[in-house]
Amino acid sequence: MYFVSAFFFFLFMFNGCMALNPPKPHIVLIVSDDMGFDDIGFHGSDQIPTPNIDALAAYGINLNRYYVSPMCTPSRASLMTGK
Repeated sequence: MYFVSAFFFFLFMFNGCMALNPPKPHIVLIVSDDMGFDDIGFHGSDQIPTPNIDALAAYGINLNRYYVSPMCTPSRASLMTGK
């Protein structure tokens, strides 16, 4: 009986020492072609309503320092490779 009690004592004692992994963040990446900076509602456009994108931008992180080239192929390649 002593062995069973000691086993459960150590089992519960070391169970609290295990590190829990933090939840992974949810990432939504929107890639569009031939779109200007102010073609989206949260950048100041009133021509095209974009309520869903505006809501995502309001409750998330807006990364606004990006660079593109006149052709879309180098931009897509740099996005996929990270270079």
